[in-house]
Amino acid sequence: ITLLSLFRVTRGRWADAWVDLLRYWLGWGAYPAAVTMLLTGLLWLQHHLDRPVRWRWRPFVGAELVFFSLLALVHTVAGRADPWRLVEERWGGGLVGWAVAVLLSRYLGWPVAALILLVLALLGLA
Repeated sequence: ITLLSLFRVTRGRWADAWVDLLRYWLGWGAYPAAVTMLLTGLLWLQHHLDRPVRWRWRPFVGAELVFFSLLALVHTVAGRADPWRLVEERWGGGLVGWAVAVLLSRYLGWPVAALILLVLALLGLA
């Protein structure tokens, strides 16, 4: 339902509120988050259908590192002049990306913050 609401296939008061909340918190990250919810539900269903799934933690940690570092990297690079504007537009990296980007940029400067976030994204891919 979340994925359908994100693409405006279905509408409803609760679904629209949920999608707005996701977009506020994650910005463009609402789309991968919705796909992740769908895939997690399918894996959970497969696990309960007598086909146990072997869970490996490294791919999950790597995906989270890539996801959250890209949320903040968007704000560090694209929202350098006015990072809060990206949050208000429900795009960018959302509130999560804004918080990480502002924290790193304020204390380290934006070039160092961008470099750290890029290294973290590459580390997550590895």
